[in-house]
Amino acid sequence: MFLAPLQLVAKQETRLRYAANFAKHGALREMGAFATEMCATYCLSLIVNAVTDIEAEWAYMLLKEFMKCLRVQAVKTLILPTIQKILQASCTLDFVNLFSL
Repeated sequence: MFLAPLQLVAKQETRLRYAANFAKHGALREMGAFATEMCATYCLSLIVNAVTDIEAEWAYMLLKEFMKCLRVQAVKTLILPTIQKILQASCTLDFVNLFSL
């Protein structure tokens, strides 16, 4: 039920906003740890691709809710690699910007 409407939404930004708002209102908590873990794989790909400031805020909100609802092992295997990807992308952009000056 959580992922089904995400398939219908056309824009990536809208998908992220939808997922973050529902997570903020307790959808992940209501689904339980196992179902949340199943949804995490799809939703985390939306987080990595966030580009604008508002998308970054939604991504943060969604990450925070995932961390509250997932088991510790799932956080280690799913959330930490996503955070690493975000940080690596940020460092790469900083490096590119440094040499373009």
